[in-house]
Amino acid sequence: MQVNQLIEELKVQKEKGSFWKKWWVQRIINLIERIAESKGKEFLDNKIK
Repeated sequence: MQVNQLIEELKVQKEKGSFWKKWWVQRIINLIERIAESKGKEFLDNKIK
């Protein structure tokens, strides 16, 4: 699974969730995006395979 796929899947899940689920999923998305920016997407792609 690629980072972009993971983020897209999380966004789909967020739409289905309650307020708190949306809030937590958004935090996770932000965290993943920050790591991807600092370490590079290839680094994360290798970690989540």
